[in-house]
Amino acid sequence: MRIGEKITIDKHNINLRDSELLFPTGLLQWAGHGKGGVRKPFKPETGRPLGEQIITPLIHRLNDWVQKIVRSDKEQDLPRALLLVGGPGNGKTDAVESCIEQFDEQLAANGKLVKEFASRFNVEEGSLPPRKATVDVSSFWKDHPSSLKPFIELVQDATEKDLHSNESSPEETLLDELVEILNGSNNGIYICCVNRGILANASMIAHAKG
Repeated sequence: MRIGEKITIDKHNINLRDSELLFPTGLLQWAGHGKGGVRKPFKPETGRPLGEQIITPLIHRLNDWVQKIVRSDKEQDLPRALLLVGGPGNGKTDAVESCIEQFDEQLAANGKLVKEFASRFNVEEGSLPPRKATVDVSSFWKDHPSSLKPFIELVQDATEKDLHSNESSPEETLLDELVEILNGSNNGIYICCVNRGILANASMIAHAKG
């Protein structure tokens, strides 16, 4: 799209002024049901219509959370499990990817942590990325709290089945992970993207099982 070019939107001709461009091209497809609105894990060419991340209050909160975990008093009780809940295209994947980038920066990993996660989710065209990737960060985080295991689990989409578990549904898999966090058998860092339907179903299963 060039300055001064005449375009047609909803059957109306619009001349672009020299001083502004209406509708950057990427924004035209930025919706949950469109190609431009879906962020694929660690694929920089997807889901960012402006070519860079849009910094929202959520991003600021996640950055603050990461900094507190890495830099705070080692005995301070901080959340170590994070659930981002919402429908497709609302920014969950972009936000958790930013979270990993912040861990990389705070742990002075020089891009190695991001590269490690990217390699786990980088699959051939037509294949689904894994539901979850777990990365050991002990080589970057030498002074981690004794109560915290130095690994990060990233569930990029809790609606998917675990490829290593043919019997469990996505809801049952999510519930099992949350139970492990609550009972202390999993005390690493857990980050998960999930829609409301899966979370609600996991809650119903939890109640049914007592």
